[in-house]
Amino acid sequence: MKFLYRVGQALQCAGRALIKFGTFCKWLVFGGAVLLYFLLHVTITATKEVVSHTREVVRMIEWLLVAALFYWLATQLPITGHLAAIQTLLWKLGHVTLGGFIGYWLDRMAFRDRMDYGTPPMLMMRRAVIMAASMFTLGTGL
Repeated sequence: MKFLYRVGQALQCAGRALIKFGTFCKWLVFGGAVLLYFLLHVTITATKEVVSHTREVVRMIEWLLVAALFYWLATQLPITGHLAAIQTLLWKLGHVTLGGFIGYWLDRMAFRDRMDYGTPPMLMMRRAVIMAASMFTLGTGL
C-alpha cells in the first residue's frame, strides 16, 4: 500500500504541474492517473487472491513503473514548440509499456499458468501474442 500512496503522490504532483496547461490537459492526466491507480489496485488485489507468494505480487511491476515514468515525463514537457513531438512520443511509449503490463496479466489471469525454462514454446508464444495484441491496441489508441 505504500507503493500505491507514492504513486498517488507522484500523480498528484504531475496534475498540479499541468494546471497551467488548461482544463483539457488536467482532465486527461486525471483520467490517466485514475486508470493507472485502478489497474494497479485491480492487479494487486487479483494477484493476492490467485497466488500466495509475495514475489508474484510485483511481477512485471517494472513495466508499470516505466509506463508511469513515460507519462510523467510527457506531462512535464510544454505542449507547444518543438518538444510537442517528443511529448507525443513519450505519451505513446507509456501506452505501449502499459499495454505490455496489461497483456501479461490478462494471460496470467485467464490461463493461470507460470512460465519457466521448461515451458512448452506454444505457451510462450500464446503469452507473447496476447502481450503484443494489448501493446498494439493501446499503442494505436483503440
